[in-house]
Amino acid sequence: MGATVLDSDIVKVQTWWMGVVKQITRQVMDDEEKRQARARKKAEKSLGEFRTFADVQDAYGCGVISEKKRDKLYDLLEQVKPEEDRTYQMKLDMLSEMYQIAKQAVEDHKG
Repeated sequence: MGATVLDSDIVKVQTWWMGVVKQITRQVMDDEEKRQARARKKAEKSLGEFRTFADVQDAYGCGVISEKKRDKLYDLLEQVKPEEDRTYQMKLDMLSEMYQIAKQAVEDHKG
């Protein structure tokens, strides 16, 4: 004879799951922010005195840097900008969907 599962038990478990999804989402967001901050810091350090694409183009135009160096600096300037990471956004979308499913399940069992 199996134990009876009460609606209140289901709500407790689903509410717990919502909390877990929130924690995972926060951790994913924190990890991504740290990763981007490290990448920006590394890129900024490598850029030296160059802060804009115009700075790089001026140095290249004056013959101070080579084409290869210009391209590398352009890549570094791109890294300094906040970048849109598609996989990161997909992770957040999936976690959001999981949270919404758990939230709907709780509402269904309460009402």
